[in-house]
Amino acid sequence: MLGIISSCYQYDPIDAKERLIEELKNKNGKLPSPDPENPQPENPSEEPIPEPSEDGKEFTKIHFSFDSWKKKPDMPYYIPVNSEKEKASNTYWVSASNRGYTNFSSDLQLFPVLELKEGYKNSGVQLISRPPVGPKAAFAPQLLAGSLYSGLVVGGLMNQNPTRFGKAWRLEPIKLSFYYKYKAGDTPINGLQGQDVGAVNVVLYDITYDKTYLDKTSVKNDSRIVLKAYSHLAEQAEWKEITLEFKQQNKNLYKSLDFKKREYRLAIIFSSSARGNEFVGALGSTLCIDELSVVCKNEAKENGNNQNDENPNNQLEQTHFSFDQWKKVPNSKGNYYTPVLTEDEDPKKSYWASESNFIFDTEGGSYTYPVQKLENGKQGSGVKLISRSNYPHLPYYLIAGELYNGYVNPTRIGRNWEKGEPTCLKFHYKYKAGKSTIYGDLQGNDKGAVRALLYEVTDDETYYLNKAELKKEDNERIILEAYQEFGNQDWGSEMILDFNVKNEARYKSLDFKNKKYRLAILFTSSYKSLEGKGVWDSTLQIDELTIYSKKK
Repeated sequence: MLGIISSCYQYDPIDAKERLIEELKNKNGKLPSPDPENPQPENPSEEPIPEPSEDGKEFTKIHFSFDSWKKKPDMPYYIPVNSEKEKASNTYWVSASNRGYTNFSSDLQLFPVLELKEGYKNSGVQLISRPPVGPKAAFAPQLLAGSLYSGLVVGGLMNQNPTRFGKAWRLEPIKLSFYYKYKAGDTPINGLQGQDVGAVNVVLYDITYDKTYLDKTSVKNDSRIVLKAYSHLAEQAEWKEITLEFKQQNKNLYKSLDFKKREYRLAIIFSSSARGNEFVGALGSTLCIDELSVVCKNEAKENGNNQNDENPNNQLEQTHFSFDQWKKVPNSKGNYYTPVLTEDEDPKKSYWASESNFIFDTEGGSYTYPVQKLENGKQGSGVKLISRSNYPHLPYYLIAGELYNGYVNPTRIGRNWEKGEPTCLKFHYKYKAGKSTIYGDLQGNDKGAVRALLYEVTDDETYYLNKAELKKEDNERIILEAYQEFGNQDWGSEMILDFNVKNEARYKSLDFKNKKYRLAILFTSSYKSLEGKGVWDSTLQIDELTIYSKKK
């Protein structure tokens, strides 16, 4: 199956980058200012990347010695650099705790992250959980853990969430090792139970379709995390080496791990208090680290290959949806339009449907509909999905822009599928998270999402998926699934999404000649809309959808 799926990829990274740069340029021919919610390095072409060293034929070791330090521009503190060439304004390692501590003091020796002159080997890093000092201390948390991580620090000095974890990474990490010492502090803060411990947290996460950085909240359980290595660091008087292995966090993303066709970041985070992000710990807790190495597979893992096939696409059938033709739904109260496949298609029975538009029309149709025709899509027209609400009706609730193949009133998601096993789907998209009214206590930024499902109806051809069925984790009818969330993104290269097996028994007995199946495809402007969570005005644009399937 993987060999077939890989034929969906026809990816030229140089061409994709050139096209993306051209598309991002404004009318003056210049690149726009960075989005403060999704910051980029000052000069992406010069983003500091550690130099790998060969460790035999099978593995590559990437080493951080912490021997060289540079003073941050316009700041009183220093930060480790990987080489003398690395610019102090754009370092691989950063510290939000040091940046924040400039609110309280300019005395270098009081800062949470310091150069340790006598490390395990030459210099190392010393992380200390500090109290705030000075006139502003009364208005600050009473513990500021020492934290060093790979990534960025964003916003002003008073930013409550300045952390952006991760730097570009191009090899599969297997394990990491480093030397450490730890001394727990004697003054517990904010209800610490027992002795304080330090922590190391390392995650590899997929940013192919969502370039948003992980932060102190999302780093715990973001759905894009592929691999993770984590450990508490307890009392240790002398230098000790510790080795941690990476463990899979997302089975489907790991199956799709492909450093040639997808993009990833690796976030490496050290803290002197494991619960420092909650301001819980002990004053004086001190973590010393040195000589960090990340061992990776020497060759980038590629998701399948068809080296022996002259033209692998000959094995696949393509089903394409351009979204160029739209028709107004008869007897609707407002501008209720739907995409149609042909000029002759009845808009009341069209292949594509939208429960959100139906609800809007039922309640008056006097406002902007959640699903609209996009006049300037990637090629011709496309689809624009917008998260709205049922305003002015009470109680207010979210109505995300949702488009699916199926029917409304009642909602039935999916259409008969007889074209063989679907292997992947491709489409162009653009997304902008809303910044206005938040519904359902959504945590973090809103995201768009697409979900595609192949399910069997041989024993009951009246059965359709609906929203209640989509919430179930164990629907035994579902055989294959493709799912992806995505954050802020302008028009770029095509999203390529593989189907993964959900029900092994039904998958092994696939039979498109003698059994009945439906394929469901659902796009939404708010990825947690099934839970009533989202943000007003979150907008997803899609165009040029292609489904690849094995020929029967």
